[in-house]
Amino acid sequence: MSTAALVQSFFVSAAEYDSRDRRDPFVPLAGVFIEADASGGAILSINDVLLQGIVIGADGMNSAIINDQVMREGDTKDSMEIKSIREGEIEIIINDQSHKVKLYDE
Repeated sequence: MSTAALVQSFFVSAAEYDSRDRRDPFVPLAGVFIEADASGGAILSINDVLLQGIVIGADGMNSAIINDQVMREGDTKDSMEIKSIREGEIEIIINDQSHKVKLYDE
C-alpha cells in the first residue's frame, strides 16, 4: 500500500475526533495559532488561509490541510493555487501574488 493511500485511509477531521481524555493530535504541541476563517468561506486573500498541517509523502506526493481541506500541489480553491508544499511551509498564489505560509512561527 502506498504512503499516500495509508495516510488518506486514516484521515479523520478535527470535528470527528473523540480524544477520550487523551491529547488531541490536531492541536500542535508548539507553535502559534493564527486567526483565520476556516469555516469553508471563500479564499479571497491571505487572511482567509489557515494552514493546519502538512503531510510529506515518501513518494513525493505532499499534501497540506488548509481550512479543513486536504490539498496537493497544483490544487486550486477560489482565488488560491497551491504552488509547492515543503516540510514546514507551503507556497500559494492568491490573485497573482505569491505567499509563503509557515506551519509554525520560528
